[in-house]
Amino acid sequence: MTLLSDIRRALPLLLVVTALVWLGAVHPGWVDYDTPWLVRHNVLLSSPDPGVLARVWTDLSLGTRMTLGAEYLPVRDTTVWLDHQLFGLDMRLHHLHSLAWYLVACGLVLVVARDLLGPGPRSFLAALLFAVHPVHVESVVWLASRKDVVSLALLLLAMVLWRRGRERPWLFLLSALLGLLAHWAKNTAIVLPGMLGAWSLLVDRPDLRRPAWWLQWLPYALTTAIGLGMSLSLGDTVSMYAAPRAHGPVELLALMGQVWAHYLGTLVAPLSLSVAYVEPVVRPLSDPAVFSSLALVGGLLAVSLALWRRAPVITLGAAWFALGLLPVSQLIPLQNLMADRYLLIPSLGMAVALCAVPLPAAFRIPAGVAAGLASLLLGVATVRYLPVFASSEALWRRVVEVEPGLERGWIGLSGALQEAGRPDEAAAVSAEAQARLGPRPGLLANQGWLRLEAGDLVSAEASLRRAWEADPSQRKAGNNLVATLHRQGRLDEALAVAEALTRTHPLYAEGWATRAAVHVDRQEPGPARDAALHALEVDPANVAALVNLGSAAVLAGDVATARAAWERVLLLQPDHAYVRATLPKLPPG
Repeated sequence: MTLLSDIRRALPLLLVVTALVWLGAVHPGWVDYDTPWLVRHNVLLSSPDPGVLARVWTDLSLGTRMTLGAEYLPVRDTTVWLDHQLFGLDMRLHHLHSLAWYLVACGLVLVVARDLLGPGPRSFLAALLFAVHPVHVESVVWLASRKDVVSLALLLLAMVLWRRGRERPWLFLLSALLGLLAHWAKNTAIVLPGMLGAWSLLVDRPDLRRPAWWLQWLPYALTTAIGLGMSLSLGDTVSMYAAPRAHGPVELLALMGQVWAHYLGTLVAPLSLSVAYVEPVVRPLSDPAVFSSLALVGGLLAVSLALWRRAPVITLGAAWFALGLLPVSQLIPLQNLMADRYLLIPSLGMAVALCAVPLPAAFRIPAGVAAGLASLLLGVATVRYLPVFASSEALWRRVVEVEPGLERGWIGLSGALQEAGRPDEAAAVSAEAQARLGPRPGLLANQGWLRLEAGDLVSAEASLRRAWEADPSQRKAGNNLVATLHRQGRLDEALAVAEALTRTHPLYAEGWATRAAVHVDRQEPGPARDAALHALEVDPANVAALVNLGSAAVLAGDVATARAAWERVLLLQPDHAYVRATLPKLPPG
């Protein structure tokens, strides 16, 4: 008891146990899920030029924002840039950096838990349950999710400083600034003022007639307005929002009730974790799945609220769970409906609430033993789940195993095998997916790509055309169909599809680059140049667009533009065979 009551001993113990559990997070592998273009080979974040940081923080142009993931997250991006400068492409050290942020966050969880639960085993167990939970693997080990752990650490530090602001009011300002930085690491940190307000009202129960209580929120109001305004305006620019999955509050309630019930089940029994899940669909409130989900979530929240006077920390933990999920609850339609990483902040609330349950003296030791055993089981589950993120093949095999009805997993596994130089296995996975799920557009698009890679243009065209015509949202299918027709010399047909593709997906740089290539072969330098420039507006480092811009310039007799475009290609891709062979043949000028 004394050991756990002294934070100078409890904190090192927590960090050592956490580090041992998460040791497998430090490995040389990486997955193809967003990591290649956002982290590993990002043309901005891998640049040694310190001036890149100015662009990261101040350049709101479409090309820069799309290069950085269609978000304004300069804190996250700065940490990745530092990785490249310090570690190069040693992915072990990139992973170690992410783990360091997580360890800092876990230490701060202990401080926050002590503020709420007091010194002793309760606060330590709350921090331990949080620290070893396998639902956090996606946030810690997936390099593209660095933003989660950075944002969490900054958010928790902001909470710690707010708590101490009553003695030093200037800490409120510093806390609010840290909250803004947390928001600029990941937008979900926008819930910080709500979490602090809930803490104050539910636990501290202040005198609301005191002006000082109201004044403390002014810095948070200002920083929240800045962060939210930036996110909303940029979201429109880069088309970050998805089509609504539900229409009206009733449908949204029916949908999110199922999602929240899934999250609660995942926290209690994380046995089938995956990087992607089959999404629930809107059903009537009377549907048994919807009714039971809403009854579970509503019942837990009602019980938590009823305990407010007797055990206010339980109510606060439930409020934190709800607030943490609010930004990803489709109030603003987002691309992903559900993901394990969305539970990073909500799981903090549940850990604190669980350890705040009042118990008779006779039950405290057995409850502590049970919590310790639960921590052990969660730690073992984390250790066993970590290798899933060591390679793309392992990641997508896990999705196929856990969610065999999800076409995304089959497509990812097939793609990973193809990229690993195992085309026969990739084709077998593609065939099995269609046998199980039928000829869905996404699966047809994947099959067409595999056949295009194999040089079977006739079969590729058949699959890609079926996919594109059935679902025009399959932009890769449309782009590969253009490429297939182009390679067959059917330039008029290729151009027709390319025009439809770029009209439907105006921010798809690859589509514009492929369209530029068709215009080049049609001897149309003006349209080729325009299409290439469209691509470069969205993706300034698009190699294919730069190649085609140079080719268009050659057709127009503009040697200077061609030379500049192709020299840029060699800076980005020094081994580009066509440009290396063609650039020296340009006439001087």
